[in-house]
Amino acid sequence: MRVVSQEQTVKDGKNQTVLTIVAEVPEVDEFIDSFFKKEAEREIDGFRKGHVPREVLIKKGGGREAAYSKISEDIINERAFAAIDDADVIFTTEPAFNVSQIIEDHQPFIFTASGQTM
Repeated sequence: MRVVSQEQTVKDGKNQTVLTIVAEVPEVDEFIDSFFKKEAEREIDGFRKGHVPREVLIKKGGGREAAYSKISEDIINERAFAAIDDADVIFTTEPAFNVSQIIEDHQPFIFTASGQTM
């Protein structure tokens, strides 16, 4: 995961920064596979643990949007702050993470982090 762009503005005398962050395809696929592997270990009637088809897991988990939103959240929580640190950006408040489109299999995941900076 890496920061691909950084925009800084001054609003009300305070620095505001917006970072565009990208998780590359291998990283995205790793998180998706890991998520569904963990979900497959749940007890679901008619299936052995670890052998539940992805489509069944998606349906039982509230649908595709719910499952992939959780994966997006996992990627952001586990990797975004390291990317922010690597970009030498210090937010003085908790950054807001904005996702404009749902994560997709075999596609990079792009989102922004914004907030007040030093």
